[in-house]
Amino acid sequence: MKEFNFFEKLTQEEKEYLLENSKYVEIPKEFTLFYQGDICNEILILKEGTVQLLMYGAIDEMIPLYEIQKGEQCIINTSSTLSNTSAIATAQTKTPIKGWLIPSKIVQELMIKSPSYQQYIFSLFAIKFSALTTLIEDIKFKKLDVRILESLKMKNEKLFTVRKSRGLSQMEMAQKLAMEQTTYSRKEIGKSPITDEEWQKFAKVLNTTVDEIKDSATGISVKNENCTFSDNSVAGVQYVYIPQEVLDTVLRYNKKLEEENELLKKHSNL
Repeated sequence: MKEFNFFEKLTQEEKEYLLENSKYVEIPKEFTLFYQGDICNEILILKEGTVQLLMYGAIDEMIPLYEIQKGEQCIINTSSTLSNTSAIATAQTKTPIKGWLIPSKIVQELMIKSPSYQQYIFSLFAIKFSALTTLIEDIKFKKLDVRILESLKMKNEKLFTVRKSRGLSQMEMAQKLAMEQTTYSRKEIGKSPITDEEWQKFAKVLNTTVDEIKDSATGISVKNENCTFSDNSVAGVQYVYIPQEVLDTVLRYNKKLEEENELLKKHSNL
């Protein structure tokens, strides 16, 4: 468990107690760890892979809440275990995973006895609460066209790829940069700008050059005259950058739809 920040801060007695009472697991992709409504009796801490949390509505609508990655622990899983209440979402492996299952009794004892573990849990709650707040804001307050345009904005794919190749989670990357995980996440996915100085810091942490992690800007700008407000709007007109590869994909899909439409017209005239 040396991958987890809190582990090295535990006393030797606490480390031995945790290891003796935890179970190492390897679980395949698309496996359901627990269902919405279950009461969890174990907590998973993730060594490798990705787990997604999904909330289902009354008629099978589904909202993806957040993901947990290397070095993280699920707050919904933790909350259900510690309070003996039903989980508010379903947890499913997005990739094959490796990690440890810790019984609820052990977690409860650590929460009482270990300040390091308490700090680790509280920081995770803060990070995921921020992610959920952003999700609610997007769904409740942003128009559909704005959400679509934002999803088409440039993502820092090269930065993401290099970070993953170094085996670093977003949390670990943020810690090395002395930055909040949510701040780093918004920069990596293109929702917040990255300064030249920050690019240099990112490259240093990843032991590479800025050119290796910074995507080249090839694409077009789209004019949106119906925006209500925006950081880059002028007099109610917003210009949104769309990467060339995204534009090419949309155009190919549009062409395919046109071809299928023509086939349907021919069949309807037979």
